[in-house]
Amino acid sequence: MVIKVTDPRLLSITGGIVQGMSGSPIVQDSRIVGAVTHVFLNDPERGYGIFMDNMLSELDERHGMLNNFRQIDDNNKLHKIVS
Repeated sequence: MVIKVTDPRLLSITGGIVQGMSGSPIVQDSRIVGAVTHVFLNDPERGYGIFMDNMLSELDERHGMLNNFRQIDDNNKLHKIVS
């Protein structure tokens, strides 16, 4: 997925995505939705990322570990993620 940094605080500190940010969480509406993978060299405010669903699917396919993860719903209730 193509991502764009919109956080004014992050932009003022770093100018966008910088070297070493690979793997950093992508947060949208207070939820982690993915991770940073690459930056566009000519536009540090944009880059590529991977969706959290893809990462969890890969983890489950390779290691059968999806049942070890939990998620918190909008009412702060803890739920086990099941496949």
